[in-house]
Amino acid sequence: YAAEGNGDQFNHSHGSIAVSFAKLDVMELTKSVTFAAEYATLYLGYKVAIPAGVEAYVLTGVNPTWVELTQLNNVIPANTAVILKKTGTANSYNFYYTSDEADDVKTNYLEGSIADRYITEDAYVLTADTNVEYGVCFGLATKNQANGSAFKNNANKAYLPATSVASLSASL
Repeated sequence: YAAEGNGDQFNHSHGSIAVSFAKLDVMELTKSVTFAAEYATLYLGYKVAIPAGVEAYVLTGVNPTWVELTQLNNVIPANTAVILKKTGTANSYNFYYTSDEADDVKTNYLEGSIADRYITEDAYVLTADTNVEYGVCFGLATKNQANGSAFKNNANKAYLPATSVASLSASL
């Protein structure tokens, strides 16, 4: 127990101890997302504030023809795959770590990867499509051209496992 301090020297009930202080660089957890279209996906291992000009959604319902999205408020929880909608005019937005409380996400059929990951089961990825109402849809992921066994889900991106679509469609 250090009671009194003077520089690097502290007194305590059992004599004196020498303490050294060193400034540590704190890693700033930030992810920049560049939107090629109005929508993107994101998956991070830490919670981040949702910047102005962006909305974030989890996927709470799905069948072969539609998905149900639920909007998050202010914070994306850690390890939560989301669909981002650009509502502002910038093409790039920064997502900063926050200690603020995050929404409790009970249902989310999206999955994500912190690092590049090869997915061997069938899955859907967010795809631009001018033939649909909102210009975006989930398209079947393109398998590896060399052996057709997996697709690469890039780091910090989300996808929809085909098993989620099949099991939810069967229960309707």
